[in-house]
Amino acid sequence: MLLHNGNQHPPIPVGHAVHMKETYENLLNELEYSKYGWHSCGDLKIVSLLMGLQMGYKKYCCFLCDWDSRANTLHYLKRAWSQRKSLKVGEKNVQHQALAEWHKILLPPLHIKLDLMKNFVKASEAKIKEGGLWVLRSASSSATICSTTYFTRKKAWDAFHLVSSNFLGNNRAENYKELIEDMLSLYHKLGCNVSLKIHMLHSHLISPRQLRHG
Repeated sequence: MLLHNGNQHPPIPVGHAVHMKETYENLLNELEYSKYGWHSCGDLKIVSLLMGLQMGYKKYCCFLCDWDSRANTLHYLKRAWSQRKSLKVGEKNVQHQALAEWHKILLPPLHIKLDLMKNFVKASEAKIKEGGLWVLRSASSSATICSTTYFTRKKAWDAFHLVSSNFLGNNRAENYKELIEDMLSLYHKLGCNVSLKIHMLHSHLISPRQLRHG
């Protein structure tokens, strides 16, 4: 679809593919992405395909740096990872030749917001039937979750809401960096897993390859 530069007008759909699978081959042969070199704003699954990376939560799943998704002890603590110097096939989970340039990738705020929600809450089907009660999702044990104070959980939820309204929505507050730092700090305290999208906020928000706000 065509996007208006400034978001003052709605996007204009120019095509769709209901039955086409999200594969590298379709991006290469059917859409001929490398021929046109469009800017792209899509879920990180599509970004991985465009950049030739293996699908899934692999060890090196960031197309900008050598972030080690398996180094759990360093997550939330180490911010600066070595930038990728190249996307060489056969190295660091690169499976195909890249179809796009990194600076033409626009990361989607909506998908980041949904991922933050996934890392923050999960639903119990029985509880939903009783009235939609949501409980904290964490990498820690259930006992740890239960011992976490309501005050801390409430602060984390409020921080997520502020980031959603002041960065991942239509407006960006002047202090958006501080809001994101506060939210990530609380996610760390709650023991939430670091996903690829959280990594983008943590390592690529304040850097030469700054997170693009689409």
